[in-house]
Amino acid sequence: MQSKSLGALLQGVSQQPAHIRPEGKLTYQLNTQSDVVRGLTPRPGLRELSELTGPAGLQFMRAEVAGEAFLLGHRAGVLKAWRLQTGAVVPVNFQDAAATAYVGEQLASNGYDGVLYVANRNVITATNPIPDTSSVITNQGTAYCLGGLFIRKYSVTITYADGAVAVGTYTTPLGTVDGDASKTTSTWIMQEIRTSLMAHGAFKAGTAVVRHEGLLKITATGAFTLSSFDDEDGTTMRSYTDRVENVADLAETASHGTLVRVTGNDAGGEDDYFLRFNSDSTDTLGAGWPSAGVWEEWYDPTEVTDFDLSTMPHVLRYTDGEFHFERGTWEGRRVGNEETVPMPPFIGHPIRDIASFQSRLVFAAAAAGIVCSRTKFPVDFFKKSATATLATDVIGMLPPSDTTVELDWIVMFDRDLVVMSDPGKGQFIVSGAAILTPSTASMVQTTAFEMDGGSRPVETGKTIVFPFQAGKYSGLNEFYTNDEVSTNGVETLTETADRYIIGAVNRIECSTNFNLLLCTTTHAPTSNKVWGYKYLWRGTDKVQSAFCEYDFPDPVAAFFFDGSIVYIIMWHALHNNYTLNAMDLDTPDDDVTMYPICLDRAKTMTVVEDTVVLPFPNASFVQSTGCVSIGAQADPTATTVGGFTTYTFNSGDAPPGSSVVAGIKFRRSIMPTMPFIRDRDGAVVARAHVVIGSFFIDYVDAGALDVTMKSIYREDTVFSVSFFEQADDPTVSAVGLRTGTLEVPWGERADYSSIEISSDDVRPATILEVKWAGQPFKP
Repeated sequence: MQSKSLGALLQGVSQQPAHIRPEGKLTYQLNTQSDVVRGLTPRPGLRELSELTGPAGLQFMRAEVAGEAFLLGHRAGVLKAWRLQTGAVVPVNFQDAAATAYVGEQLASNGYDGVLYVANRNVITATNPIPDTSSVITNQGTAYCLGGLFIRKYSVTITYADGAVAVGTYTTPLGTVDGDASKTTSTWIMQEIRTSLMAHGAFKAGTAVVRHEGLLKITATGAFTLSSFDDEDGTTMRSYTDRVENVADLAETASHGTLVRVTGNDAGGEDDYFLRFNSDSTDTLGAGWPSAGVWEEWYDPTEVTDFDLSTMPHVLRYTDGEFHFERGTWEGRRVGNEETVPMPPFIGHPIRDIASFQSRLVFAAAAAGIVCSRTKFPVDFFKKSATATLATDVIGMLPPSDTTVELDWIVMFDRDLVVMSDPGKGQFIVSGAAILTPSTASMVQTTAFEMDGGSRPVETGKTIVFPFQAGKYSGLNEFYTNDEVSTNGVETLTETADRYIIGAVNRIECSTNFNLLLCTTTHAPTSNKVWGYKYLWRGTDKVQSAFCEYDFPDPVAAFFFDGSIVYIIMWHALHNNYTLNAMDLDTPDDDVTMYPICLDRAKTMTVVEDTVVLPFPNASFVQSTGCVSIGAQADPTATTVGGFTTYTFNSGDAPPGSSVVAGIKFRRSIMPTMPFIRDRDGAVVARAHVVIGSFFIDYVDAGALDVTMKSIYREDTVFSVSFFEQADDPTVSAVGLRTGTLEVPWGERADYSSIEISSDDVRPATILEVKWAGQPFKP
């Protein structure tokens, strides 16, 4: 006779053949948690917080705004908001119908400085095709003189667009008469040229020439050019309209908004750039001459400079208890032109994801790679200057040229940005070891594993998990870094459970505090199901890697972690609404019953007269405050009319005014791997078998258990045990929770039978260990 343990049973489900599974793996695990401290415990029940009114088909995302957590529900043309912790409605105000139309089913968001930037992942970004000429003035020229000498000729020529030419000239005197010196000053020379110019026969109506000291400002109703001449080899006269070759030739003053193009030296590799005069005395375009001011870099007003804001990410602002959804105030090009300061590469592509990194806003833009805003300017995706590249300028990065992928997701990981294609084979890294600059930033491919599913990858602390598809099933890959050899890699978490997660994964969330990852899929028949993955690292070794299943009473629309709480949103088809539920991973005892109640959609209700009303049938009830047997179940009669069920209680259980906890029971089940005869190396001994005499199940705080023997020789046999209060038995609590060992007689070969341990009691039951006693034999 041998007696051994089936192991700790904390390594979750394996689909490998039973005889090669590692110790601790299970054949099946439903609604139980593999807790390395407490053992196999029931998953916590769901406490219903609120009903969420909204149309079917909403997608949900969590948003952190102004230090508060909110739940956003969205689909095409619909955006709703609730407080995450309570489900209280938060009004959403739209800027206009165009802002409403921007909302879609696939949104990405990122919070930066108290503002939530929201991108519709399917909207193609575009530019505003209308150039912005509103801040500059044209058809204006300047001529000035630096001083003159005797017996020199000076002139200014206006050449109109139709070819007409007007010339103003002046020749300084011989210098032989008193007062001749005053007639060589720049002021005198330019006054005489002005008089001559305006008297010229080709001087057109609508042309104005005004003077200030040695400076002329010339304006006309149409385009024109200026030229100037002096007998001093061009050293004293200067003139220009919209172009200069040397910035030093610009006058010290101009009308506010005057624009000139500084022509670069092609031979020296210099680009053209634009300068606009900003007057110190006025903001009125065309005014301010001849007051002081500065020439500032500007943009080419003949080219497209701005975004089509209806296609760019929008912003969600939270003020005075309400949300405001509006177009973003994205900066357009404010210096240079398309050659020197080009439009960001994301134009013509959708913004697939948004992140913030090193005080920059970062866009993943499909085939356009990733684009980072200027440092500390999240709405500016253009260079600050057309003449110099700064370390804080916008950065664009494409995948290596030998890859043909589109980038869809950005994940912050170990100070780096990990960028992934979905669907596609490509994981790329932007290193955050140093400050990103346009000259140092690069994106390198680190691995090339398949990702497919449309679900954002999640960071688990030491790794990033992302889904892939294999036929009708999904798997999970785990991206990691190896500090010892400075490499990155990917491992498949579902290698031993490759037919476990059915459908395409559409959501993954992870709690690094509880080492728990949850995911759902698009498979309609399993829409009530959530797959869980429990993991534990000890240094660089993963000592726990456990898959399980949770099922819930209604289809799961979304779920989010917040501290110890998993907020789960379910679609209640009967009433066409959603419910917000909280699952506390700390599994606290109920304040009244003093044990964690195993009910979903649970809520505490007051018995009015002798009834309570719920929007679902088949509810179960636990007696609470004011009831006869606190912690015990109550069994009312039920009548359903119009989608609502009235439950009528016996006053001996729940008298009027008392409280009951109402909800829906859920079944918990595990099927341990049956024992095999193994040699000292752990290998199964061929042709050796064992007949199990009994199983011994160590349990803690158990209410009721069912143990099912499944055998190829007989119908399933169920051993049921339920514990109730016993005054003379200190191992049984006041509500019938008992700790001990349950012996289950067996009498079957291990390889011809299996054991299932289950419960649907409202009371919990924790399994610590399953042992067996039996006789090995060889046939």
